[in-house]
Amino acid sequence: MLRVLTVAVVTVGFFIIAMIGPLIAHLNRRVRNPTASEVERIESFRAGIGPRITRRKVIETVGESSIDVTIRGPPGYRVLFITDYVLEDLDASVARPLVAAAFARRATWYDEYRVVAATVAIGIGMATVTLLLPFDLGMAGLILAALVMFAVGRWLQYRADDIAAAAVGADRLADAFEAVASMRGIELTTGGYRRYLEVQPSLGDRVTRLRGR
Repeated sequence: MLRVLTVAVVTVGFFIIAMIGPLIAHLNRRVRNPTASEVERIESFRAGIGPRITRRKVIETVGESSIDVTIRGPPGYRVLFITDYVLEDLDASVARPLVAAAFARRATWYDEYRVVAATVAIGIGMATVTLLLPFDLGMAGLILAALVMFAVGRWLQYRADDIAAAAVGADRLADAFEAVASMRGIELTTGGYRRYLEVQPSLGDRVTRLRGR
């Protein structure tokens, strides 16, 4: 009974932390409410993509190329976080695709899926460690869960890219991803075995796929 309770507490605790932790972390940054003109700009970027989110926070940054557009929080309390640089200085041809991509990920429930998938893996791992499951069965379950998690995660990310591309254009979305990678000094890599061992495909693979549409 104690082992079952331990597995339950760890698994549920992980799920709760994974769902609300990123939201809390972003709220602890230097944020403010957007101005009326900034709200209009956000909505113009978002037009045609995903559900409307009324909770919005502008992240105040220092320096150039402070690019961050993300939606955090559990269902029912989602918050859009966007840096002031994106709203004030980033070209609209890059900003709109980035906002579209963030809303498209939310439309596919991609982040929630990652949390649930990781929670399942944690639960199986804890059950194996505490001997609630035989070792062989537990390891087989972990491997199967990982394969499903990777495959479905990649599909959801590509589905999100398709939704964003339908709104802003595949080439414009790819251009925006490449522009951000260049600003951050990130080299876009493609292919390799790692593509099958990650929940989220590499940005390079995503750009290549968008170019091939």
